[in-house]
Amino acid sequence: MIDELTDAGFKIWSMLPINPVHEHNSPYSAVTAYAGDPIYINIDRLAEMGLLTQSSVINCNKFKNAVDYDTVRQFKEPFFREPLRLSAKTIKMERRIRTVQA
Repeated sequence: MIDELTDAGFKIWSMLPINPVHEHNSPYSAVTAYAGDPIYINIDRLAEMGLLTQSSVINCNKFKNAVDYDTVRQFKEPFFREPLRLSAKTIKMERRIRTVQA
């Protein structure tokens, strides 16, 4: 998207806040100002980073024309479980290593 804006000659652009929203999905009615909404995490990027297998990433581009936030959240949530599990496992291993080294 940024490449298309640049190609179209835009130099400055503004965007809505990307924080988690309350039930009416207004970016100005945020749960917190300090976190990003997981809805904006690119599932394909998680696969490129090795946090998901590419074969598990299916139909990620089906939400192109309009945003139904609840549907997108329901769709994406399962994809976040594996990277979170791997992160938790890595943190536990690092703690064990530090304990053994101490």
